[in-house]
Amino acid sequence: LHTGFPGEFVDSSERGFKSTLADRRLYLNAAAFYQDYTDYQLNAFNGFFFSVFPVPEVTSKGVDADILWRPSSAFTLQGGITYADTRYTEKNRALLSLTPSTARLPGERLNLAPLWSGSLSATHELPLGGGLLLRSNANVRYSSSYNAGTDLNPLKVQKSYAVINARIGIGDEDKSWGVEVWANNLTDKLYMQNSFDAPFQSGSINAFLGAPRTYGVTLRAGF
Repeated sequence: LHTGFPGEFVDSSERGFKSTLADRRLYLNAAAFYQDYTDYQLNAFNGFFFSVFPVPEVTSKGVDADILWRPSSAFTLQGGITYADTRYTEKNRALLSLTPSTARLPGERLNLAPLWSGSLSATHELPLGGGLLLRSNANVRYSSSYNAGTDLNPLKVQKSYAVINARIGIGDEDKSWGVEVWANNLTDKLYMQNSFDAPFQSGSINAFLGAPRTYGVTLRAGF
């Protein structure tokens, strides 16, 4: 079985800045980027196995920014946002149009490539006395809509969504031990991570879903 394919190469450029403000309590970074991929290796799943198909050219351009703010020693706010327009170009449209799995690609955004994505996290630490510390954290991750299928079938579009996680715990101030109660995907959001045509079931679609709501307890100890 021959599995060879051309190497993937990328020309990338980035311009941005990093700053420290408010007496080192605020950190703000931002950058604009452009990437040009040659022979992009499209990894497609057909329900049985993954195959790699080289796409002649893909471009990605956008802006990302992140912030870290510490208004006090007890509270930290951290977040970031990215706008990325990642698309197959029109190069070799005739070649890509020969097969149903690639016919929709020219000029369209890549699968699993939202235009907007972002995250925000808040952490609070409260001394309880006696060397104990109460620590709580909540974070949210947002994604705008994207197509979850490598063939960009419109039926495989995932709408925008947000996933919220949280944890609270108590432990020693020097972090030698701790116990945490946590929950991931608090709202039990249902979303697709990858979608593909169901084998031997024409017109049906299967998907790998994101993890559902989970919760538990974690014990930590250092020696």
